[in-house]
Order: sequence, then C-alpha cells, then structure tokens
Amino acid sequence: MKTDFSVIVDKLLEMNPDPIPQFVLLKDFKNHSSNHKEYENLYKQVCNHAFIKKIEESQNERGFWHPFHGLTEGIIRKCISYGLDKNHICLKNVSKFLVKVLNRGMESV
Repeated sequence: MKTDFSVIVDKLLEMNPDPIPQFVLLKDFKNHSSNHKEYENLYKQVCNHAFIKKIEESQNERGFWHPFHGLTEGIIRKCISYGLDKNHICLKNVSKFLVKVLNRGMESV
C-alpha cells in the first residue's frame, strides 16, 4: 500500500508540472537515479529552462554572481534546489572560483 505522501507525489506528477518541479519530484521523492531515462530527459529540460538560462547569463566571467556576498550563496542554493548537479556549468564555475579564493589565489571578490 502506498503511503499518503507517495499518493500526493503521484497526484502532483499527474498534473504534468513544469520540468523543474517534475524533476525534483522524481529525483527527491520518487528516488529516480541519474541512470534512469526519464531522469536524464528531465534533467536536460531543467538545464534548458529559462530560469537556468537566466542564472547562467548572470554569472560573471570569474564564476560568481555580483555582489558576491549574499547573492552567490543564494544562487548556489537555488541551483541545487532546482536539481542541478555539481557538473552543471554554473556550479562548476563557482566551485573553481571558490577554490581559488580559499587557496588565496584571488585577493578580492
């Protein structure tokens, strides 16, 4: 017997939501893995979503979002909440930037 929560998730999926919430429901609540075909297809849709494209366009050439303090952390959290993984270009770029900062490769942000 399905739990009430599982029934709710199924009902939400039946409503054919936008790719981002649909992906999050499948990944986080239905536990689809990255090798699942539906997961792969939805992840591609998420990566091409207008919200993600806007985030990509707003990231500066150094790999963060200006102003750094306050905005960058929030955008990282948003990317993760949208289901992006560490291999997405935005998260890869900001990770490289943060490693440089932590290694004192850049004095100011």
